[in-house]
Amino acid sequence: QRMLVMLGGIIINVITGVAIFTALTFKYGENYLPASEARYGVVPNGLGRQIGLRAGDKIVKINGRPFAEFDDVRSADVILGSHAYYTVDREGQLIDINIPANFMDRLAKQGDSIFVEARTPFTVKRVVGGTAAAKAGLLAGDEVTAVGTIPTPYFDRLQAALRLNAGQNTTLTVARAGQTLTLPVTVNKDGRIGFEPLPALHYSQRHYSLLGSVPQGTTQAFGIIGAQAKAFGKIIRREASASESLGGPVEIAQQYGGQWEWLRFWLLTGSLSMVLAFMNLLPIPALDGGHVVFLLYEMILRRKPSDAFLENAQRVGTALILMLMLYVIVLKPILKHF
Repeated sequence: QRMLVMLGGIIINVITGVAIFTALTFKYGENYLPASEARYGVVPNGLGRQIGLRAGDKIVKINGRPFAEFDDVRSADVILGSHAYYTVDREGQLIDINIPANFMDRLAKQGDSIFVEARTPFTVKRVVGGTAAAKAGLLAGDEVTAVGTIPTPYFDRLQAALRLNAGQNTTLTVARAGQTLTLPVTVNKDGRIGFEPLPALHYSQRHYSLLGSVPQGTTQAFGIIGAQAKAFGKIIRREASASESLGGPVEIAQQYGGQWEWLRFWLLTGSLSMVLAFMNLLPIPALDGGHVVFLLYEMILRRKPSDAFLENAQRVGTALILMLMLYVIVLKPILKHF
């Protein structure tokens, strides 16, 4: 009975997290990109290139196994796993690319979890008024096939071609309603012309009944606890830095973004609820997990720790938590600027 009382807060956090993910699964289902849609390969950013990925690589296996969804490429099994690797098809040759043990640290320093994306053809979705694209006469629905003499079959190729022509006059070759047009354009110094692309990627949707959303939502919720456990395992094995992995209110705000979205809000709330459950379960005095350890000690040895020991342990635990809060809330955001 005492154990249940001690675990009450953790149980409430878990129930809240599971309930949120179940409700979100029932209402929104799952929107995902099938792995087969990445048939043009991938586009890595700087960190993706550092581990050996190249634009156009086709990831065919993760840890030696085929995968169904493109998001699996950036899953916790890859970022937090030990000895994780991709098998890629590079111009017809299969190559294994190992994920470094310190990849989580490098990803945290980058500040962006998107280190690789699916390569895709594109059309123009929207032209921003008053920009170089608008002045050149680019329209929604246009397909930009070249910048100057550089072919741009994919959006990453277009970005690269525009960067090469930053601050210069060049031409866009555009396919429009069965015709090929040449539009003169001035690229700004940042290598942009001012339009929003429409990727030619086809996402799939899974819908769940109320009954079916319960196990799926539960799996998603406990997946967060599993990811936290793997992250702590990496910290203990010194494969990741605790100072880089821990985040406070600033990091949470950055994860949320600058626009209010109910879906993002509830995803963040559900995730935080499960993270709090995991953190509270850690065997640190002053946390519920610490009280449970002392209770287990009492149950096994049939005697209670002395009051002086419990009081000192509580002080040490409280001091550790306060120092941790001071670091993640105050010091870490300041140190990032130096």
